[in-house]
Amino acid sequence: AAGIAAFIARARLVEPRGLVSLPEAVDPATVLLEPDDVIIIPYISQTVVIAGEVELPQTVIWTAGDARDYVAMAGGFTRLANRADTLVIHPDGSTQRGGDVRSGDRILVPPKAPTQLLTLIRDITQIFAQVGIVGATVF
Repeated sequence: AAGIAAFIARARLVEPRGLVSLPEAVDPATVLLEPDDVIIIPYISQTVVIAGEVELPQTVIWTAGDARDYVAMAGGFTRLANRADTLVIHPDGSTQRGGDVRSGDRILVPPKAPTQLLTLIRDITQIFAQVGIVGATVF
């Protein structure tokens, strides 16, 4: 639960970028700009960032491979990793679940959400603790 809380705390610090990514199929000449719009052509990094629930979060030099290859480079998934929701975030802001990784991408492995069983165990433990405190106070 602490890992999820830390992940949520970090996520709250991220400010939305207001980014609109143009798919390669769109002709940029057909996009209408509004006042104060800014066009940014991102620098394509030769690295890939691997973060989240991996054993050794790090930045590595890009080589052809998929998200699982890069997670393996980072020591593999932690026991708290939500493997199915591994995200590949491209420099243009678009995302995909797993799959091929390109130069400049970021890989984010989120934590598993707590299961209902863990929530139930936590609630029962809190109830017993409160009953114990009340019992100790009465006697």
